[in-house]
Amino acid sequence: MTTPEVIIDAPHRRIRVLWVLAATLFAASGALLAVRSMPSNMAGEAIKVLGQLVTISFSLACLISAVGLWLRAGTSLVVRAASVATAVFAVWIAVLSPLILGGTSPDGARLIDALVKILLGGAAVGCLLRSNLPSPWRTLPAIVFGVVVGATLIAQLALTNYAVRDLAILGGNLLLLLQIAASFMLGLVALQVGRARHVGTVVL
Repeated sequence: MTTPEVIIDAPHRRIRVLWVLAATLFAASGALLAVRSMPSNMAGEAIKVLGQLVTISFSLACLISAVGLWLRAGTSLVVRAASVATAVFAVWIAVLSPLILGGTSPDGARLIDALVKILLGGAAVGCLLRSNLPSPWRTLPAIVFGVVVGATLIAQLALTNYAVRDLAILGGNLLLLLQIAASFMLGLVALQVGRARHVGTVVL
C-alpha cells in the first residue's frame, strides 16, 4: 500500500529566486567564516565585524528559506511548522542570542542559548525529514545539524578538562571546518528545494 502524500503545487519563479538568494547567503556565510578563521594580522575589530557578517548572512539565509517554505507549504502543517521553526531560529541567532549572551550570567546564558538553538534547529530539520523532497536533500539538513551539534558538544566538554586542552583546540578547529562545510551544504540543499517541482508532506 502506497503512502498517502499531500502534494503542493510547483513554486512560482519568484519563489525560486528566493531559494537562490538563500543559497547564496548560506555560501557567503561559509566563505566569511573561512576568511575569519584564517591566520592573519587582522585587528580584533575586523575579526568582530566578520563574525557579525557571518551571523547576519546565515540568519538572513534561514529567514529567506523560512519564507520560501511557507509560500510552498500550501495546506501542509508539517512544512509550515518547519517554516516557523526556521524563522524563529533566524531571529534567535541574529537578535535574541546576542542579547542573552551579553547578560550578566554568561555560563547560564550560553546553556540557554545552546538549548534553544538545538530545539529550534531540531524542529526545523525534523519537519523537513517528513517532506517528500528527494533524498539526499531531505536528510542532509538533519545530518548536517546532528554533526555540528555533536562536534560542538564534544569541543565544549573538552574545554572543561585541562588535561585535554590541546585536544579541545584541535576539536575547535575541526568544528570550524564542519561549520564552513555545513553552510555550503545548506546552500546546495536550498538550490535543490528551489528546483523541486513538488514539496509536500508524507502523511505517516
